[in-house]
Amino acid sequence: MGEWTAFLEDRWYVALAALVVALIVVRLVRTVVRWVIIVAIAAGLLWYGGQYVDKLKETGSQAIAAARDEAIRQLAGSHASYKDNGDGTFTVTAGDVRIDGTKGAREVKITYRGVSFTVPVEGAVKTAIERASGAAASR
Repeated sequence: MGEWTAFLEDRWYVALAALVVALIVVRLVRTVVRWVIIVAIAAGLLWYGGQYVDKLKETGSQAIAAARDEAIRQLAGSHASYKDNGDGTFTVTAGDVRIDGTKGAREVKITYRGVSFTVPVEGAVKTAIERASGAAASR
């Protein structure tokens, strides 16, 4: 429902135009064709709104992927601090990036500039955690 609200906030003029055209058709056309036109207008508005919702979701997914990639790059290129929380969890911080996880878990939560997402512990993320924990152990 939130996507449709966003659609109506951003494209209110399309919904208003469809409503005006529908009211004009109801006033001027007095046959069954009137209802065919009304149904066509409603279907067109729903189709257009559906396409808009898909674009919103795609854009959101791309933004999260870009933030994740930037956070991983920042982890790889900076000095990270490792903190054992004592309850089986840990926190790794490096600049704007924070990793929260449980030892031995397959996924960790990365927070980058206020945006949180869950990623698997593999590749650059695993390397950054191991490097930070190794540096903390050597102190």
